Amino acid sequence: VLVMHGAKDATVPPTHSRRLAAALLEAGAGVAFVELPRAGFGELDTWAVVGPWVLTFLESALPPSR
Repeated sequence: VLVMHGAKDATVPPTHSRRLAAALLEAGAGVAFVELPRAGFGELDTWAVVGPWVLTFLESALPPSR
């Protein structure tokens, strides 16, 4: 599970995503948590912002192709 949150989000506090990631880990799920330091609410909606993180996550979570 990839959990991403903007550190400057004033609408939904980043602690919500931190708690979600911690609960998922406690439940035994594989979790990657990314907190983007300069992003606020609604700023994670472009591939330019999230793409590198998503690709890194997918490369680590998916088996290599044959």
